[in-house]
Amino acid sequence: MPLSKNSTFALPSTHKAVAFSANAPNPLTEIITVPTSPPNDTQVLIKVNSIALNPTDWKHFAAGWGSKGSILGTDSSGIVVSVGSKVTKFKIGDFVGAFTHGGYKQDPNGGSFQEYVAVDENLCLKYENLVESSEVTNYSLPVGQVSTFEGAAAVNLGLATIGMSFFQLKLEPFADSQKNEWILIWGGATATGLLAIQVAKKIYGLNVITTASGKHHALLKKLGADEVVDYRDSDAIDKVKQLTDNNIKYALDSVSSVETYNQTNECLRSTGEAYLDNLLAVPSDALKNKKSNVTLASTLVYAVEGVPVDLNGAKIPVMSAVVDAHRKFYPLINKYVSNGEILHQPLKFLPGGLSGVNDGLELLKKGVSGEKLILRIQDTK
Repeated sequence: MPLSKNSTFALPSTHKAVAFSANAPNPLTEIITVPTSPPNDTQVLIKVNSIALNPTDWKHFAAGWGSKGSILGTDSSGIVVSVGSKVTKFKIGDFVGAFTHGGYKQDPNGGSFQEYVAVDENLCLKYENLVESSEVTNYSLPVGQVSTFEGAAAVNLGLATIGMSFFQLKLEPFADSQKNEWILIWGGATATGLLAIQVAKKIYGLNVITTASGKHHALLKKLGADEVVDYRDSDAIDKVKQLTDNNIKYALDSVSSVETYNQTNECLRSTGEAYLDNLLAVPSDALKNKKSNVTLASTLVYAVEGVPVDLNGAKIPVMSAVVDAHRKFYPLINKYVSNGEILHQPLKFLPGGLSGVNDGLELLKKGVSGEKLILRIQDTK
């Protein structure tokens, strides 16, 4: 039975979770049993309905940021079943989506891939109502309004990432000074790219050009892209420049390989201020043609949590400006997601619930574009 706001929430003493296994990477994950703990003062405890997979989930182990017993997961949705004493934005029974820093050995119980997860209230999005999807065809659901638990699980990490990235690109929501400037989103069919196109258009008033294979062009234009170029074309960079009169001021490389970082950089204008961000800490030394007019940035979204991040000794202190920007952006974007103006990505449903996480991560390793992989807790074997 789906949960509703009228449900009575009796919390179990323990629950199931997906953690990196003792034999990782073969298999990478296993299901463990963990205590069900109350949230701290600023957290809400969520009974999880659906989870979404992201490449960062398996990359945390590959990078050594997670270890045996670290609970995975960055995206989930469900219903609030308990609130901390200082929580002001949520109450028991609220429908929410949430993002967390999962697979992280410094906070081994913090991941989303579990039946109950405690999340800081500033990392949650609220919905008037969410239902379990009944419109699934061939285990997939097309782009649509966020009205289901599955859709709400898909957007949290991506939106937080975009908010931080655009802040680092020196963009301001609804600012007249940037209206109709060009932004390049390299990798428009990625899970983050699909959201970034919409946010850039509707919240920041930008002209959007993006790259993707031809099969995605119609969808990306529907979502707001003014121009789409096939990244596989040998003259893709020249086409991007031509379509924008060689005047791209802002760029987000949502693929963030050394190759795509260089390609995105080449598309930026060579005079006048310009800004380039990537999502995987690709070093500036990787650029073959550094431009003196381009300000470089790198987005590690976990910085918005407001706690220090320790990645095997590479320590990122609390950045107050980033935290403050997130706490303004997330409530703003919440309105546009909950009212249906920002749509979720195409969703692909995988079987097995928590038991299906390992197979899902293997799919991600092979590369998936244009679809967000979703599992439902109730399907756990």
